Amino acid sequence: MPRSTAHEVLLRVTQDDAYSHLALSAALESSSLDARDRALATELVYGVLTWRRGLDRVIDQQVKHGIGTLDPKTIIVMQVALYQLWFLDRIPAHAAINEAVEATKRHDERAARMVNAVLRKLSDSERIWWSEAIEDTGSARYIGQRYSMSSWIARELVAVYSERAGEVAEAYSGRSTTWARAESVPEALAENLEAHESIPGAWGVREFDDAVRAALDAGQVSIQDLGSQLVGALCAPKEGDRALDACAGLGSKTLHLLDKGAAEVVSVDPVWGKLEHLERAAASRGLTDRVTLKVGALEEISGDLGTFDLVLVDAPCSGLGTMRRHPETRWRRTVEDVKALCEIQAELLIRAAALVRPGGTLVYSVCTFTRAEGIDQIEAFLGRSAFFTRQPSEVEWLGAYLDERGDLSLDPARHGCDGFYAARMVRGDK
Repeated sequence: MPRSTAHEVLLRVTQDDAYSHLALSAALESSSLDARDRALATELVYGVLTWRRGLDRVIDQQVKHGIGTLDPKTIIVMQVALYQLWFLDRIPAHAAINEAVEATKRHDERAARMVNAVLRKLSDSERIWWSEAIEDTGSARYIGQRYSMSSWIARELVAVYSERAGEVAEAYSGRSTTWARAESVPEALAENLEAHESIPGAWGVREFDDAVRAALDAGQVSIQDLGSQLVGALCAPKEGDRALDACAGLGSKTLHLLDKGAAEVVSVDPVWGKLEHLERAAASRGLTDRVTLKVGALEEISGDLGTFDLVLVDAPCSGLGTMRRHPETRWRRTVEDVKALCEIQAELLIRAAALVRPGGTLVYSVCTFTRAEGIDQIEAFLGRSAFFTRQPSEVEWLGAYLDERGDLSLDPARHGCDGFYAARMVRGDK
């Protein structure tokens, strides 16, 4: 049953700190659910994680001694049922409630009566989970409640986007399109992929079926969010460039740099498992001889790397820009995390900058919207560096995605992609 699968995954995410996409993928792979039920299980997991603050607030108001007195399994059952009642229309209310009651009985017979009473009452109530007493709908308090976010994230959105904060918050509470990158696609995929209106090589995935999976395995297309693709476009390597991907991860940007003309990319990451993924991807596309893999932290191995025409620092960050795909991020990240990450980012920039040849390019990117990790980080770097200045891209079509400084500043409301910040800089001749 899709709801049982959702219960299992949500318990792993909330109790064991599992990542939603990994836990869900493992659960679906071991299940016998058909495509329709797999889609429902996915919607329930991501929906509950996204709207958890609102769901919990409503449940807390209805439970006699508060939601904190309930068993975690009972909370998850009620969250899933309430999400179905208020956000979906596929399952009749009585069916969702009855299934929640039966699921509760399996672990707590006594709680089942309470679950039944609360859900029946809520199924007939007005669908409001935020305080109607909040008059300022542009305030962080309202945005946090209305769009189900941690209060500090809501404050950050208001600080960054001002009057657009609610619009951006609403976009982050929706679902993201799956995007692929390919210079051209096989004719067999014409019905599955739709070309982006303005980003060359970007394709929206209409249906993730066996044909798309086969094309991925063959290296014909790569799954890569639009924001990540725009970072690759901002790098704009020249033919023959030697490039460094200083925080390579799974290697999507390494492959993009090679596709855009880099002769060689040295890819660095402290996790060998991620580089193995890149190694397989490069082999499937016949690029093995153009990729050099280096496992370790940049500060440990930078002395052996030489210098580069292009250095990309896709820095570890809070990841708030990926909240649509990783909704648990909105509950796990803290202000203290951002402060600690900013220190790491600043150190990475210093190390990476030293590897850029005179006249070479340094690109810094993060998949988040906080000022501390984005614009403030770059302003601080440029303020202490005598060698680097901003060098906005001259690619004409990319101009629609750049701010007044020439930096990438992306959000899902305006650009339909993950939230990203990126800056392009050039090192002086000396």
